[in-house]
Amino acid sequence: MTAPPLLISVILIDGSFRERFHAVDAFANQTFPADQYEIIWVEHYDRVDPALAERAARYPNLRIITLGREGTYHSAYCRNAGVRESRGELIVYADGDVVPEPTGLQSLWEEHQKTDDLVVFLYRHDEPQSVHRDDWDLAHLQRHSKMGNTTN
Repeated sequence: MTAPPLLISVILIDGSFRERFHAVDAFANQTFPADQYEIIWVEHYDRVDPALAERAARYPNLRIITLGREGTYHSAYCRNAGVRESRGELIVYADGDVVPEPTGLQSLWEEHQKTDDLVVFLYRHDEPQSVHRDDWDLAHLQRHSKMGNTTN
């Protein structure tokens, strides 16, 4: 039996500045079938945080790509590498610190099925510093997050 086609590629980018990898956990625990999407973490430099490497061992649909670049971080190199490596029909870019709803990829796929040439921009709700917690919890974020910047 052949594996189902990859429908979605999620690209997360970093320049060795992430301290937490909750976005990987949130994307790896979607209602969308895990064998039909991939998560590609693109690291601008060559360092892979041990906490991220541990997740790669835990989530079979996560791949880590290191670009081995030096000097100033430029996200465009990461985005381009992510697109080159993508195998999904739909590409999703997300900040490496977002927490999507568990149905996030399912919702995006359903929108893509309605209009396959549609580009969707998802607004980010920020957690105010006054209620910030280091451990992420979706219920906490749903209660406290606010739309801070509609251009980001």
